[in-house]
Amino acid sequence: NYQQSFVGRAAVAAVPVDHLKITASLLYQDVYNHDRNQYWSTLSNLSDGDFKQGSRVSQPTRDTFYLPAIKLQYDWDSMSLISNTSYFYHRNYADLDYTNYFAGIFDGEPLQYLPGDAPSQAFISNRQNNFTQEVRLQSSQPGFIDWSVGAFYSDATQNDQDLTTDGQAVYTSVSGDQLSFTQYSRAHDKQIAGFANADVNVTQALKVIAGVRVSSQKFYYDQTGTYSGFPLTPVSGKQSATPFTPTIGVSYQLDADNFLYATASKGYRQGGVNANVPAALCGTDLAALGLSTTPVAYSPDSLWSYEIGAKDSLFGGRVALDSSFYVLKWKNIQQSVRLASCGFNYVAN
Repeated sequence: NYQQSFVGRAAVAAVPVDHLKITASLLYQDVYNHDRNQYWSTLSNLSDGDFKQGSRVSQPTRDTFYLPAIKLQYDWDSMSLISNTSYFYHRNYADLDYTNYFAGIFDGEPLQYLPGDAPSQAFISNRQNNFTQEVRLQSSQPGFIDWSVGAFYSDATQNDQDLTTDGQAVYTSVSGDQLSFTQYSRAHDKQIAGFANADVNVTQALKVIAGVRVSSQKFYYDQTGTYSGFPLTPVSGKQSATPFTPTIGVSYQLDADNFLYATASKGYRQGGVNANVPAALCGTDLAALGLSTTPVAYSPDSLWSYEIGAKDSLFGGRVALDSSFYVLKWKNIQQSVRLASCGFNYVAN
């Protein structure tokens, strides 16, 4: 189960004219895992350092991404204009051994492997292409108010493919098709947002912080597939929202050794659309939850975070103490619900 990782980063900066700086960068990563790092306790002897797994074939994965970016910054005497642009190109591939899974699901015996059987495998791929752009104008000299204002845009797509082969003869004869499960999913997320933040230096010791972000989000999802040669019910859905997420805080420097602060801020996570699951395989699990199929969509969740704290230097600087008390109020929590028998899952609030 060895792993090989390669990471590289390059950046170059140029100042073509006074006050303008251009920085281009590229981050690259490639991670290859030859097999999963799991062992089966029933097949292993831990006291002898003998670790075994019940899989019939290795389960390699490869994860590769490129992240080019460019930053433009123009500085005036009292403020700066900054633009950040990036593109995320990501590919992930995984081979999974489902031989034990099928034997456990259909026969209750994960290690059953009859003569003439071939391993049952899933070949999964994931492709992501994300473009992001942020522009902000901000103060650059300390003053009564330190401020920033800006806009953000992103366009992200993700394409998933799951092809499951069935090499175990007893199950292949039932499905009549070696490709027992296929699933093709496409998700498209677009966001545009505006934000502003201000730090008001009321006195040298007292500071008030206020900020707000308003976003427009749109999410689209489509999925098709087959199970045992029969088409699964196509899934198609969309979600849109306009979240408003403010923040406010206050801090006070009592003296050189003692600092107090309090903050309140809102967080938000957009909703989404669930993939379909084979009703023939997961019907019992769904019925136990009072469902006939997985919910088509799940809603956004949001939270408010409240925190008060202090940073203190004690005993002439020999002890530094950071203390805080916080409360989180989280609504409509998005939770992954795993279907116990068939192994699929969906997201619900």
